[in-house]
Amino acid sequence: MIAVTPGAAQQAVNLLVENGCRAILSFNIEPLCAPAGVDIRYTDMPFEMDLLSHGLKTRKGAYEYD
Repeated sequence: MIAVTPGAAQQAVNLLVENGCRAILSFNIEPLCAPAGVDIRYTDMPFEMDLLSHGLKTRKGAYEYD
């Protein structure tokens, strides 16, 4: 999982790959390069949080506690 400041992600990927990492989840939006055999997945955290929040708001009794 990568959560670094903009501009530092590729350096982080390089370091992870050099140390044997083969799967990376990136919270950055910048495109990253990795050699064949290394999977990189991207996620947009604000978007995902918005989806979760919307689901809670639209669920009946979402803000009611028993």
